[in-house]
Amino acid sequence: MADIDVPFVAPDEDNIHPPGHLQFQIIFSLDQSIDDQEARVQDVFEHLGLRRRNLVDILYAIKQPFSHLLCPPIAHLHRYLVDFTDEIDPEGRYTFIIFSRRVFDLVQQSTTGSDMTIDLVQDGADPSLTRHVPLTIEMYPATDLVDIFGRLFDQVQRQETRIQSLGEENSRLRNQLGLVMEYLAAHDEHAARTFGLLMHG
Repeated sequence: MADIDVPFVAPDEDNIHPPGHLQFQIIFSLDQSIDDQEARVQDVFEHLGLRRRNLVDILYAIKQPFSHLLCPPIAHLHRYLVDFTDEIDPEGRYTFIIFSRRVFDLVQQSTTGSDMTIDLVQDGADPSLTRHVPLTIEMYPATDLVDIFGRLFDQVQRQETRIQSLGEENSRLRNQLGLVMEYLAAHDEHAARTFGLLMHG
């Protein structure tokens, strides 16, 4: 069999495979002496070239404990979901999952050449109240979603089949137990008395 010649495609020209993640640092302040509004998740969007009203269906924001270094499996993302209006947690590790290659490319273009720092600290804020949290931006292709949801659906179907089978087995055992009890009540007075099967007249 002849080898297939696959031409090299530069990473920035590869529109088939998902791109690598982007890593940022969010810098914000807990100082409320200037503005009583603490930094929120949605405050980050403008620094990434994004507008909130267009993100509801294509960006999933999650927060994990700082000790969690890896993004959770897609089937578990909902456990860590945060609202765009949530305050940024100084003990959190944030990840934005983007489901659009176009939007991911926009973020990449908007931040190319930057120091990958998102500075939300207002002028005059107390430096001792400045905090840093990591932000990772990843892209999940729609094909991954189809695969994951398909696997989950198959798993649910298998569980439903097993539950139905166990229900049928339970009914069979109950019927057998009923026949045994009827036999004991009719033929073994001592056993019937032990299991409370005697009729009281």
